[in-house]
Amino acid sequence: LIARGNAARNRKDWAEAIRNYTKALEICPDIGSLWVQLGHAFKEFGALAKAKTAYSRAAEFMPQNSDLQLQIGHLNKISGNISDAARYYCIALFYDPDNNDAARELKNLGHSGDVVRMRAFHGKSKV
Repeated sequence: LIARGNAARNRKDWAEAIRNYTKALEICPDIGSLWVQLGHAFKEFGALAKAKTAYSRAAEFMPQNSDLQLQIGHLNKISGNISDAARYYCIALFYDPDNNDAARELKNLGHSGDVVRMRAFHGKSKV
């Protein structure tokens, strides 16, 4: 089911990915990374409330995962919640100061100073 979900995701067949990931999670609901993939599929499919629920479940298993925080930031951004998006991008950068996607998103939102501060906190000078 996971392999079929991944293949559907790679084809951008979001409905098929959702079906397979959902079935896999019914069997084994404690795979945090699979909840992330389900959230991503829902987000791409346009089911933003369901994406939020899936990402919330993922966060129960992997709260310090930088990519998950990045994806939650993206979800907030496309939902128009820019301040929450920036907050999640900061969290993503906190957990991984080399997360260039989070840094780019923060810079695009006018938060370059947060990128500098977060990386300095981790002893990184890379802007």
